Amino acid sequence: MITLKNFWFRYPEGNYVFRDLSMEFEEGLTEVHGGSLSGKTTLCMILTGIAPGYTGGAIKGKIESDGNPAILFQDVENQIMGRTPLEDLSLSSTDPWYFLKKFGLEDLAERDVNTLSGGEMKRLALASLFSQSGEDSDAVLDEPLTGLDIESRKGISSMIRKLARKRSVIVVERFAEREGFLIRNGRIVR
Repeated sequence: MITLKNFWFRYPEGNYVFRDLSMEFEEGLTEVHGGSLSGKTTLCMILTGIAPGYTGGAIKGKIESDGNPAILFQDVENQIMGRTPLEDLSLSSTDPWYFLKKFGLEDLAERDVNTLSGGEMKRLALASLFSQSGEDSDAVLDEPLTGLDIESRKGISSMIRKLARKRSVIVVERFAEREGFLIRNGRIVR
């Protein structure tokens, strides 16, 4: 579980991005929505400890977490380190075939990652995320459905729902797939 209590955040030399946020993310799937420049990615970085640690900035209030959630960034290509899915998962797992099978990538194991479709790349990034952080790790997914065709969106959405059965999964998207939190003007509107 991740909890923000009376939480404020601003980047160095900037105005507050969030003002007096209070929200709780329990086990299961939670969606957060907001328009461009609403602070969605900043929220992802806060929930995973990247901000303000690596970005700088100032916080007020409290953030509490049962662990250190893993993050899937919008640009998943930057999270793939291997030349093939098998090589990528071998970097973080002693059993890469387990994750290849779990995420439906076994037929693509030896394929050059530069030839993967958007949906295949997202599945590989999710597999890599959980192979590195542990299968029970909470996760924050920054726009995991953006840029995908309808079939890929359905497949990734289904996979995310399954993953959320055993952990907290926070999905941040520009457009709502289901009911969730809405970020507007640095505050949460339900």
